Amino acid sequence: MDAEDDGDGLFSGWDAHAGRYDPSSWQYEGMRVAAASGEREQPAHDPDHHGAMGAPLEGQRHSRVDLTLTDPRCVFQILKRHFARYTPETVEEVCGVPRALLEQVARTLADNSGRERTGAFCYAVGWTQQTVGVQYIRTAAILQLLLGNIGRPGGGILALRGHASIQGSTDIPTLFNLLPGYIPMPHAEAYAGLADFIDRNAAKSGAWGSMDAYTISLLKAWWGDAATAGDDYRFDYLPRISGDHSAVATAMAMLDGVCKGYFLIGENPVVGTGNGGQGGLPLLLRPPGPQGAGLDLGDPLVLLPGRDGGRVRAAGVRRPPGRQPLLRVFKPTSPMNLGSWLLAAISPTLLGAAVADRLGTAPRLARAAEGVAAVLGPGLATYTAVLLADTAVPVWHEAGRELPFVFAGSAAASAGAAACLLTPPEHAAPARRLAVGGAVAELAATAVMERRLGELAEPYRREPARRLVRLAKGLGLAGALVLGLAGRRRLPAAVGGALLLTASACQRQALVHAGRLSARDPKYVVKPQRERLRR
Repeated sequence: MDAEDDGDGLFSGWDAHAGRYDPSSWQYEGMRVAAASGEREQPAHDPDHHGAMGAPLEGQRHSRVDLTLTDPRCVFQILKRHFARYTPETVEEVCGVPRALLEQVARTLADNSGRERTGAFCYAVGWTQQTVGVQYIRTAAILQLLLGNIGRPGGGILALRGHASIQGSTDIPTLFNLLPGYIPMPHAEAYAGLADFIDRNAAKSGAWGSMDAYTISLLKAWWGDAATAGDDYRFDYLPRISGDHSAVATAMAMLDGVCKGYFLIGENPVVGTGNGGQGGLPLLLRPPGPQGAGLDLGDPLVLLPGRDGGRVRAAGVRRPPGRQPLLRVFKPTSPMNLGSWLLAAISPTLLGAAVADRLGTAPRLARAAEGVAAVLGPGLATYTAVLLADTAVPVWHEAGRELPFVFAGSAAASAGAAACLLTPPEHAAPARRLAVGGAVAELAATAVMERRLGELAEPYRREPARRLVRLAKGLGLAGALVLGLAGRRRLPAAVGGALLLTASACQRQALVHAGRLSARDPKYVVKPQRERLRR
């Protein structure tokens, strides 16, 4: 039954009391419920089964067929009724795709399908990483079946590969329910042996019809000469699963108190698990000795097998921290790590100097704190520039030598300008000198940067970066000139400080917009790469 036939938006087989579907009504007439390709993870009669629930076309009595495609219960007529409501006008209204474009795509696909030509859908993470990605792919399968593009040279639906996390999760593999080559991980106490495993998971035709060859080759690769037919190729050596052991499901089971232990080998699922830091996870148990010292385990629970008849014992118990700080190691080659250390060092010194100055106590401590802050200040002002230069954004990466000076000048101009606004003019001479010097340094460093970038500086001459660059230069020159001539007059000092603060803000925004422009244009990405290769 179609989803909209009864007007309630539900397919047939819905059990309102249980809150789930019974898929038995979804099968071909006269066929039993079965998984599409063997039993795989769970028995096919389980309505909670994840995956396709199609019926096998071999090994069972044939279902009724209608070669005329006129029977109202045949698949073609059901599809026709279901999709009849999705007219080009409806698609344009709901999805925003113009009718002319939709018809052009449909005509192109139809013209490349038939007896003489075939068409193929090629998809990658643009489909699979969408919340409706499954619907996209299944819709492509429906179209290809209707157009006759399945099982023919040049047809089909092709999943493009190459993305590191996807390739690694499936082919290597790192997924809990797969062995290399997409061979399913056996369930605990589910199979009598290798033959039973293959019989219940192999397909009747196609590549998966040779699952025995794939599995035996894998077992031989792992166990070598010990994997013989007489020993069932050491199938019993394979680990077993008993349910959904993915990272998210396991973390939720821990929060529910169901899962009491979690073995971790070089991973930290809390980092990639939603709501992993909500504080409900059990104790963290770190393995003792060098095997525990080398692992970054994070928050989840780790238990070790004991020596007393297999009982589980715990070692190195501690409560999980609320967060894992960047101060665990000192890594000068990491701009982010170095910036964290700078912030951690300068924050208490600035606070201590301010409190001591305000209270008029501990003058030596105040001077020491001011000295430390003066030493660390330039690093704090420029480490953001190093972070930008460490990215792949062309105008930032190629300006790595000048950006720290631009940021240092901008920081000095901003600090001096802010001090001029907040300090009585008779005491603001050092702040005025700092502001004017910083503005001159910022303008000079920016000019050197643009000249050395050459053609790569074009994004700074395109809107909106162009307008911001002009404002930064004009306001910077005007602010420096006003402050330089302000003397002890309050109003000119305030105007000059405001101009310099605005100029610094415009300069930072110009950097951001120019970076975005350069990252969008392949010309600025490819050309510097080629020049680096020629060097």
